Amino acid sequence: MLPNTLKPALLLIVFLLFQPARAAAIDMNVPCETPSVFAGAPLNVVVLPYSQPASFGQTLTRAGEQLGGLVQLETVLAIAKFGGIGVTQLIGDTREGCTPDVVLNKLLGKQGGALETLRPGGALILIWGRIFESGQDLFLQSYVRFLRAGVTESIDIAVRDRTLTGTLSTQAFACAPRKIARRDLDDVQRQFASARLLHERPDTGSPMVRMPEGPGPFAYWVTDVRGEWVQLQPMERRPGSNRQLTRGWLLARATEAQWSLRRQMPELFFVEGVAGYLAARTQPNAAQVATWLISSETAINRYIEAWGANAVLGGDAAAGGTPLAVAVPRQLRGFITLLRARGSVASFAEALPHFERAATLVPYSSNARNLVTMTRMARAYRGPLTDQEPRQFIDDLRGLLGTDPDSASLLANLSVAYDLALSPTVTMPGAERERLTRERDSLRTFQRR
Repeated sequence: MLPNTLKPALLLIVFLLFQPARAAAIDMNVPCETPSVFAGAPLNVVVLPYSQPASFGQTLTRAGEQLGGLVQLETVLAIAKFGGIGVTQLIGDTREGCTPDVVLNKLLGKQGGALETLRPGGALILIWGRIFESGQDLFLQSYVRFLRAGVTESIDIAVRDRTLTGTLSTQAFACAPRKIARRDLDDVQRQFASARLLHERPDTGSPMVRMPEGPGPFAYWVTDVRGEWVQLQPMERRPGSNRQLTRGWLLARATEAQWSLRRQMPELFFVEGVAGYLAARTQPNAAQVATWLISSETAINRYIEAWGANAVLGGDAAAGGTPLAVAVPRQLRGFITLLRARGSVASFAEALPHFERAATLVPYSSNARNLVTMTRMARAYRGPLTDQEPRQFIDDLRGLLGTDPDSASLLANLSVAYDLALSPTVTMPGAERERLTRERDSLRTFQRR
């Protein structure tokens, strides 16, 4: 007989096998002390409560928690199309251990307390944030972290019989802070209240029941999605739970005529985009991968267009202090271009402007500049060498290595650059070839140490 702790994960795996295109599950009101993911799902999203000022009165005492609840539902609607997913909403006091670092350590199994932990290679998106005051004004800022357990997000480009590798500048960043009004928090409360009603049909006029309140967790399968509505089927995820949950339809998103969470938080477009990217990387053989990458590309483009909406410090990411909030999405956009086209020569020209823009935003990032150099190198060696001499790529990579001497990808790319420059098909003076050969041999001696 299987231990009780293994049964929920096994049930989800079985569910995913029989419904791979639309399988989804959600967990609501999960105490932060015992966070969890759906271990059988290739992709999980975990939403922490948004911290809020201590000065908030009784009427807004749960505003940060309710905002996290709405982010969970918005995310479910956006990413249900990406195959097997799990989306979990945590509740708890951000001043008492309900922090992204503690939660992540538990979900990765580095610290005890999680009901289920992320499997090796499993994808996770962590979302959290804060509501804060400055004078009479209120502001909202979100943070995003994404990862695959035990995997560094990178892209490989084949050049002749060798491979160039590039990695993202980071996999976590602060989004632009946005000014909000107190009435926006009132709208959060109203929308949260309506999003806790289960209807008999996807119609606000149909009979309804109120979902349980207070500490959970409450787990459901998402068995259907129709527009802004999701159909929920109670899940017995934790043996011994005696809560009676109801099947029904939940209105997960306000209509366009009402207050819109995405207009207030365009970073949710990025969450959708990175979810599609991670779905494609964790399930590379799925029939829907090409469609997922197109959806991911569209969502990231929407984020790049809208990220500056209501940003406190304007639409210049570098001047506003959040350059990574644009640089990393640009880099992912380049990754997706290369993945979609499977590293074709034409895709280099399309991806390069995204990598170049990211490098101008974070010039201190050797990873950002490496992506530019390796893409230019791939374009040159898989096409006619017209605009750059081979020596230029070597000099660029040597310069980057000087700022990041421990980078394995830079060392490997520099070695490839020497090999390509010293190819018999490349014409150069004999003295130059001898000098490059000595440098390459010295590099390889260093790498073997």
